[in-house]
Amino acid sequence: MKKISLFGITLLSVAVLGACSSNSSSDSSSSSSSSSTTTEQTTSGSSVESTEQTTTYPSSAYVSYPYTIDVPSGNSYVIKNITKTTGSLDGSPIITIEMSFTNNGDTPTSPYMGFVVDWDVQQTDGTTTESLNGANTQMANVDNQDLVNMGNTNVNAGATVDAIIGYTLASDTEDVGFILRSTSLTSNPQGFAWANNQ
Repeated sequence: MKKISLFGITLLSVAVLGACSSNSSSDSSSSSSSSSTTTEQTTSGSSVESTEQTTTYPSSAYVSYPYTIDVPSGNSYVIKNITKTTGSLDGSPIITIEMSFTNNGDTPTSPYMGFVVDWDVQQTDGTTTESLNGANTQMANVDNQDLVNMGNTNVNAGATVDAIIGYTLASDTEDVGFILRSTSLTSNPQGFAWANNQ
């Protein structure tokens, strides 16, 4: 009798576990098909987006040049022009930034280093954001080499110079954001943007 009871309990346990396992599988396949549907919607949504003109940053961030910026507790800039070109070393897409730079610090610094300290230059695809690397070594093909050289020359405190600096683009199509480092960790980052279709 004990054997029959033990066999019955074992059989009942196996049936209950099998039912639970079956519900789990059904929940898993239900959630995976829901996930798959979401993926399909996202995929079809992004294919629609790729054919439309979109902007990554608010329209108010896209400025006209010359654009003057006095960075709080930082340097002063007049952005005269931003141009997309090809890097002279490896042919990668770069932007050149022609500017007037005023060193508001206490020690000599180059326009490029001042810009790096004040600004995070970045591109985003909406999912990821990448900070761009400098391209000053890629600008041998830029017409005004005197301004390119000034981009890497230390400027005394209080002095203003014209210079050209550059950044290597992570994407040949995404717009570029210039975010003030002093505001980048706040809920309201400040800066301006450049449209890559110019």
